[in-house]
Amino acid sequence: MNKKFFYILVFVVIMLLTGCGGKSKDVFSENPSFPPPDGSSLIGYDGRIYVSKELATAINGIDSFDAEKRYVIAYDGDTYEYTYTAALESGAEVLTVEAANNEITVRTSLFFVFSITEDADYFYITLAGPRTKYAKIVMIDPGHGGDDPGAEYGGVTEKDINLEIAKLLFKMFENGNSGIKAYMTRYGDDFVYRADRPAVSNAAADLFISIHCDSYPDDTSVGGTSTYYPSDAASNVGRLKAASREIAGMVQDDVSAALGTRNRGIIANSELVVLKDAKIPAILVEVAFLTNDGERAMLQDGDELEKAAAAMYGAIVRALGGK
Repeated sequence: MNKKFFYILVFVVIMLLTGCGGKSKDVFSENPSFPPPDGSSLIGYDGRIYVSKELATAINGIDSFDAEKRYVIAYDGDTYEYTYTAALESGAEVLTVEAANNEITVRTSLFFVFSITEDADYFYITLAGPRTKYAKIVMIDPGHGGDDPGAEYGGVTEKDINLEIAKLLFKMFENGNSGIKAYMTRYGDDFVYRADRPAVSNAAADLFISIHCDSYPDDTSVGGTSTYYPSDAASNVGRLKAASREIAGMVQDDVSAALGTRNRGIIANSELVVLKDAKIPAILVEVAFLTNDGERAMLQDGDELEKAAAAMYGAIVRALGGK
């Protein structure tokens, strides 16, 4: 029997007998203490990914594809096939580790950062929440997406405008020197459940900002900018409301001033899922009205969208104490 095949067979038997496949792992522990590999697999997962030096001679690095929540670990050595799926601490998120063609692919429903260590026998790739690496994190949420277009008027679809502004804002954090890390709940025209947006943000970020466009077909003269924050009924902790309200005011004033729109103020809300389920400061910005002819034209102007994103960027950097 092929030696590698024997190792795989033994590992699978142990998994079935011990029920390891369903065991919950706390992958967010900053100082994890895991048992050593049991030796039955050249690649395995025990809360961290381990790779035997019988298989790999070096780990070449980790490529992060945050848009897909996919991470690829390249190594030198023999090719090996392995698949393992684990429930994370909450039981709601799933992590899958796959190995093939000198690459180990990690797929998750959350954002991760990685560190690599080694001893005489193994390389260890430890998964951790982004807060273990970044001092400040903002989650940018382009409202709607995929099968959910949002408002549609005059040939313009809200989900597309939301994504364009979000991408501009994301690039400002990526290319700027604020010291703040940015993630997005969607990076393309993807459908994301409303409840999943605050859920992934609660696990990774210090601030959640959802970007939308407003509409009021009954009166197309209505226009302006407004920003929502969690009300008392929606906020899980009182301080979240206070922090959210303060940030909402900063973003509201800056975006309205940058675009020259009517400042409709900040509004407490207990119904919006993305706000009421937030466990971090959270706001939702209605940039302008698609149903207003002048504002719809503005929302199709790249320079105006850049102004909106820059206003949000400046307010967020001040709010989070960036550089």
